Amino acid sequence: MGIGLGVDYGLFMIYRFREELGAAERIPTAVRRAVTGAGRTIVFSAATVGSSLAVLLAFPFPFLSSFAYAGIAVSAVAVLGSVVILPAALAVLGRRALPPRAATVGGQGFWFRTAERVVRRPLLTDGAALLLLSALGAPSLAIDFGPPDDRVLGTEQPVRAMYDIIREDFDTEEADALYVYASRAESAAMPGYAAALSSVPGVHRVDSAVGSFAAGVGVSGPAQRQYAAGATWLRVVPTGDRLVADPGGLVAEIRSTPAPFGVAVGGYPAELADCRDGVSRAATAGRGADHARHLRGVVRDDG
Repeated sequence: MGIGLGVDYGLFMIYRFREELGAAERIPTAVRRAVTGAGRTIVFSAATVGSSLAVLLAFPFPFLSSFAYAGIAVSAVAVLGSVVILPAALAVLGRRALPPRAATVGGQGFWFRTAERVVRRPLLTDGAALLLLSALGAPSLAIDFGPPDDRVLGTEQPVRAMYDIIREDFDTEEADALYVYASRAESAAMPGYAAALSSVPGVHRVDSAVGSFAAGVGVSGPAQRQYAAGATWLRVVPTGDRLVADPGGLVAEIRSTPAPFGVAVGGYPAELADCRDGVSRAATAGRGADHARHLRGVVRDDG
């Protein structure tokens, strides 16, 4: 992006300087007029790019915020180079910045003729561009936000192959269990809460300090010590079908299950649900502001 903005802004400033140098007798006058006219458009364009990238700051994820900071910094550097450093260089070069030979009207190329056709038929070209952009953006309607997992790897990778086998050949997702941390848990109230969690649709088993539960009843005694300083944790093992079909709904039901003590729900499914919710909230809040920044029409250079 930095290379694109720098080249675009630089060519725009050089082209305007050449125009002004042909109409002005003095080089400083041509530089001043070029910066006054083209510089204003360059600053406006960079401000638009920077404000669009600033929407990423609304997302609660540091890696997206880093993209925003980098993009804004790149836009600022491109403006600095094109409206401060480049005009100084043009003032030094003077008429040496002119092309070796002036272009004739008959020698206008493909892009000049294309621009003329676009200006003559603005509604037609705008509609065609809108249809093309809509077609290119259509896949985003099925976008599925979430943190990366083993499926970002190729199917030939051993880790991906192992998890694919587990998902296809086993009914439960032991590796993707939810973990419920219970603070100040009372051992007398633990069996009822664990049984209630095991009754949630899509839950295969709940392992707790007082035993394992499935479908609301105990199936085995405690397998390990899970109490520490009056707190404990439970492991909620989901079925593979529910985890694939509706992980967010499963997490919501686990969190809404009444608990006789304070609880916090974590694990990969909860992380996935919180990631999706965070992206959705930020995207909804920033969508209106982002649409307002999209410009239609041609920015005219009056300078």
